[in-house]
Amino acid sequence: MNALPARHNPFATERLDRLAYRDPATGEPIGPEELDRLLDRLEELGRRAAIVGPEGSGKTALLEALAARLALRGWRVRWSLAGPRAAEPASPKTFLLVDGEERLAYRGWRRLLRAARGAGGLLVTVHLPGPLPTLFESATSPELLATLVAELTDGPSPQLPTAASLYARHRGNLREALLELYDRCAGR
Repeated sequence: MNALPARHNPFATERLDRLAYRDPATGEPIGPEELDRLLDRLEELGRRAAIVGPEGSGKTALLEALAARLALRGWRVRWSLAGPRAAEPASPKTFLLVDGEERLAYRGWRRLLRAARGAGGLLVTVHLPGPLPTLFESATSPELLATLVAELTDGPSPQLPTAASLYARHRGNLREALLELYDRCAGR
């Protein structure tokens, strides 16, 4: 395969970022109705929950989609990280979002919980179930990877490895599989 410049690489970050979160079972993009159903379930869980799944399973993409829907519902969305900002108190109209809760050390987690006391809600992504109830379990499959590759490349490419081999090589981590495809298209 001839090396493609970054702007023509079908697996460039800006193209990956435009992909909608997909239902792990069907491969179809999750639309506004499904996102609203998840937010209704989040309400039932007391507005405190986690999106659980392995690395590269789309947790961040789903969290970003839910953040946009929360903003449409009138919430002030605040992305929190470990460090001083995690300790800032949040108002009752603020929904705290944490991508990668497992990266918070114990003290960071405690600071975040203190800040979340006054917040209207808390939604985190995490690899394994923990103290927060699970809102959604994200998963991947070789078929889902094949769907994403076909969408990004406008069809199957005989010069690229099969989705099944990529999926196996990266142990289900779709992010890593797509990064490998970027590198291959870039001639690396």
